[in-house]
Amino acid sequence: MGSSAAGRAAGGDSRALMSAALLELRRDTAPLTLRVDFHESDPLGALVVLYARATSGEYAYWARVPSLDDPEHGLD
Repeated sequence: MGSSAAGRAAGGDSRALMSAALLELRRDTAPLTLRVDFHESDPLGALVVLYARATSGEYAYWARVPSLDDPEHGLD
């Protein structure tokens, strides 16, 4: 997300920024894909908020599934 914000700060796309997406691949968690398909004023800010919601609280606990480092996690 930091590189997307830096690109926007450097001038970004002349057509304006209206969407943002993130694919997070890590060995210790399941893949996480998030999208903000349309936001008139700040899609990167909306993506930051969505990421915070998806990686904390009850959803983060529910989303704990097997991963490459822990293939047996959650299967008991």
